Amino acid sequence: MSVNTIDRTNILRMALKSNGTFSGISGLALASASRPIAAFMGFDQPLILVVIGVGLLLFAADLWWTATRPTINARKGISVVVMDGIWIIASIILLATGIAQFNSAGRWLVLIVADIVAIFALWQGYGIWVMKR
Repeated sequence: MSVNTIDRTNILRMALKSNGTFSGISGLALASASRPIAAFMGFDQPLILVVIGVGLLLFAADLWWTATRPTINARKGISVVVMDGIWIIASIILLATGIAQFNSAGRWLVLIVADIVAIFALWQGYGIWVMKR
């Protein structure tokens, strides 16, 4: 593998590791402190937060595994961007429809996390673009 190839994957690797770190911390928090987080959000379903937390822990592990491989498949990077997009769309649906009854703090928390996920999606998309140039 040439130096140019390694350099072209660094942006994507850093984005995947950062997303993995954020997802892992979020997953750990949701899985281990679902009741206080649910109370903070005005959400009466802490078990759902545990399930989301475990899913985020698995997602984080996959991101770190992908980021540390000798080569990164562009399709894998694109699939991560798509999954981030699904998270953003689901967040918008939750906020727009009121399916989940969040208080003001809960709505803000969902919005802030969706914004952070959007930043990761854009960063990863840019990393894929650089890698494929």
